[in-house]
Amino acid sequence: DQAALYSRGLTGLARVRWLGQARYVEARELYEQALAALRADPATPPFWLTKPQAELADVLIRLGDFTRARSLYEEAHERSRVGLGAAHTDTIQTGLRLAQSRRATGQLLSALALLDQLRADLTGLDSPRDVYSLPSLLRERGETLWALGRWREAGADLEMALAGLADRDGAPRVSDASVLWRIGLALAQAADGQVPAARASLARAEQLAGQLGPVPRVGRSLDRGRALLAVLTVQPEDDLSSVTVALQTWQAGELALLAQASETQRVRAQVTVALWRAHAHLFAGQWAPAQMAALAALNLLTRPVVAQIGGQEQAQARVLLAEARWHLGERSSACAGAREALVWLGAQSPAAPETALALAMSQACQGSGAIIRAGASDIDPHLPWRGRWLALR
Repeated sequence: DQAALYSRGLTGLARVRWLGQARYVEARELYEQALAALRADPATPPFWLTKPQAELADVLIRLGDFTRARSLYEEAHERSRVGLGAAHTDTIQTGLRLAQSRRATGQLLSALALLDQLRADLTGLDSPRDVYSLPSLLRERGETLWALGRWREAGADLEMALAGLADRDGAPRVSDASVLWRIGLALAQAADGQVPAARASLARAEQLAGQLGPVPRVGRSLDRGRALLAVLTVQPEDDLSSVTVALQTWQAGELALLAQASETQRVRAQVTVALWRAHAHLFAGQWAPAQMAALAALNLLTRPVVAQIGGQEQAQARVLLAEARWHLGERSSACAGAREALVWLGAQSPAAPETALALAMSQACQGSGAIIRAGASDIDPHLPWRGRWLALR
């Protein structure tokens, strides 16, 4: 079939532009041409559209067009689910990509609900066990739970994902995934207060990465892991010199990897690092620098950027700024910021530490505004955020 052959040639070239050369705009144009050729031929089976459509959406994510990417994932997933069945590989893989796009735009509970449905479909009594898809699904579910502040559950899913990866490969072997997923496990353990386990997991990831050789995305993820582990273990009055270096290294690596990506993606990388810099200052009890870091994040989050990535980072920046201003005695501003943040956080991240802190400030603002009245026992004593909760009180 001429349309199929033409489309196959275009998608092959698009993959070279995308994966091999990071030339995302050209890759997008090639995928669009391939899809147009397939759609123009009435003999094209509808399921032939799925792979190039999903890959086009992957490229659009790199270009910062989250809205269109999510729409393409939704269309491909629904087509596969209705036409091929809930447990078909195409249905699971497009659903997994759709869940990732929801997480990327802050729709965390919606992403988790989809992942839970996919997991039920994969592990149902009538479905054969899918050793290929299940580990990836568990890994994405772990990352989503981490974003929701449910770190112990996140760690459990990531451990199962790593075990499933070894099962899928037939034996434990070194791969990009085995390193990247172990970094995720280390961060879940650190956020859950399991610092020795987190350091051991990250050290193991570094050891495995050394066997892989230089892989840019693995190196970037290791930089992220080192930076976040450093932030999550900051204690009051700590010197932050090494943490600052780790954050700067991470940001430089992110921006280098995103050199050909959209401005939205590069801005988001800078915002993410600024938010974690604010966290580090708040853990250390440095209120004025924390305020500056949170403001830096907010200033980067222009209306066009928020329209694409959602309001998650904006809400996080507002609550971090409110926390810093509370300590600086700017209670009126802190109360307003906490209330603004809760509009988003209360609906999307109800278990996250930022939500607990914003809720505590908001409740205090409704009363005398002098103290945080909620009990510190609501936060596990081993969690990094407990000290900040106590400091607010």
